[in-house]
Amino acid sequence: MSLTPTASSKPYPLAAIITASGFHLLCDTDKDDDKFVDCAITAGADYIVTEDSHFNILKQIPFPRLNVLTLDEFNATLQ
Repeated sequence: MSLTPTASSKPYPLAAIITASGFHLLCDTDKDDDKFVDCAITAGADYIVTEDSHFNILKQIPFPRLNVLTLDEFNATLQ
C-alpha cells in the first residue's frame, strides 16, 4: 500500500493518493466497480459508501472484509 500525500491534497488534509497494488475483481456484476473495491482494500477503508446495489455482493465475501453502507446507513454512523 502506498499512501502519499501530494500538493493536490493540501486543501483536504485527510486525503491521500492511493496506489492500488492489484486487482481484486470482486464485483462480478459490474466490472467498472472493481477499481473502487481495489482502492478501498488497498487503503484499508472502513467503508464503501454507495447506493449502487452491485456492491452488495461484497457483503457475502468473508475476506477481504469490506463494509458496504448506503448513504443513510453511513449518515447514521455519524449521529
